[in-house]
Amino acid sequence: MGTITAQDKQVLLYQQTGISEPLVKEYENFLNKYYTLLTKDVINFKNYDIRCFLACYINNKGIIKNLKDGGFYSQESIKQAYKALNYLKWVFRNHTKDELRAELLIPFLLCARHYKPQGSSFKKYIYVSYKFNLKRLIDSMNQDLLDHKDMIYQNNYTDQNNEKGLEETLNKLESKNPSILEIEMSTGSELNHPSWVHGDVSQFPFNKLKSHERYILAKYYYEGYTDKEIARMIPYHSKSIHRIRKRIQMQLQDMLSKGELKCLRMQARTY
Repeated sequence: MGTITAQDKQVLLYQQTGISEPLVKEYENFLNKYYTLLTKDVINFKNYDIRCFLACYINNKGIIKNLKDGGFYSQESIKQAYKALNYLKWVFRNHTKDELRAELLIPFLLCARHYKPQGSSFKKYIYVSYKFNLKRLIDSMNQDLLDHKDMIYQNNYTDQNNEKGLEETLNKLESKNPSILEIEMSTGSELNHPSWVHGDVSQFPFNKLKSHERYILAKYYYEGYTDKEIARMIPYHSKSIHRIRKRIQMQLQDMLSKGELKCLRMQARTY
């Protein structure tokens, strides 16, 4: 094993303790370039990672090579790159800025959890693996039934085995990472009542969530339903239910670490 860098030490700290803030801060610029891509209307063709990420959504091998090689880009390559960007912005069209940042963080922490210091630094590892983990997450988002009636996306790069692998990875991460927040709903409240779900009586921080997010939390943590069972109640794929819960957990954990919340009980769900 080679020399352990400062960034690698932060990854090992995260793997051992679940403390992610120093690692995320170190790679803030890395994550921001993806955030900028998804919130702006201009592609930075000078950035190799961004070009390679957009190439994941293009089927033409010649255009993929042209984007990865750099230098001169054909009009068709530019057109296809913006077509890919428009699709990605469509996927995240209903996300707030905080929700988008939380989504981008999920595959980053998955990469950090899987990293092993075997001759390659975490920096090299993340530059290669992040774009593919992000794509798998985005592809799983596209399985929502609400989206299917509006747009059908044919993906030639991700198969069902990859999607299953992503779900298994999220499940393993949830069970092993002590810093991931488990929400405990008070049994003394009617949190499955429509007034709470629609936000009429919900209090901070749950009043900041969308109705379907409160519905998912209530069904999962308060009533004890699984992701797959909830997916039969509302038109979302079970993987999307799981992803939404993970995003909310990370948002609440971030609020707790910043002092915006005084406390949140971290207790496993019981049935």
